Amino acid sequence: MNPIERRIWELEQYYWEVLNNQDLVSYLNLWHEDLVVWPSWSSEIVRKDEIQSALNFVKQGRYLEFEYSLELHSVKEYKNVVISIYVISYGFKNKVTDEIESAKSSRITHTWQKEGDSWVIIGGMNTVPY
Repeated sequence: MNPIERRIWELEQYYWEVLNNQDLVSYLNLWHEDLVVWPSWSSEIVRKDEIQSALNFVKQGRYLEFEYSLELHSVKEYKNVVISIYVISYGFKNKVTDEIESAKSSRITHTWQKEGDSWVIIGGMNTVPY
């Protein structure tokens, strides 16, 4: 990976950190104002004002902890746009019993665009991996 592609991969990792930490401001700062995404949890295209509902996804209850791992498949730069493709494997661990309550995975594609000194997501989609 070149330095820009490495930076985008770091931002993808940061994306999941802020999502898991319920940091709404940092999470929304990663998204372009006019983004177009199609998350698996929606039957329709979603805009920025609707994307914050993803924060509810990682908090499933007081006794459940969100755990995840990322598997990079591709990060490719095209001038001021970078496309990242990876799989997230995740689950919810019961804090009391220490057992995994559920485990799933999803393929994710994000398209990042350079805006001034920052990179923001302008588009994306996720789906069941296999």
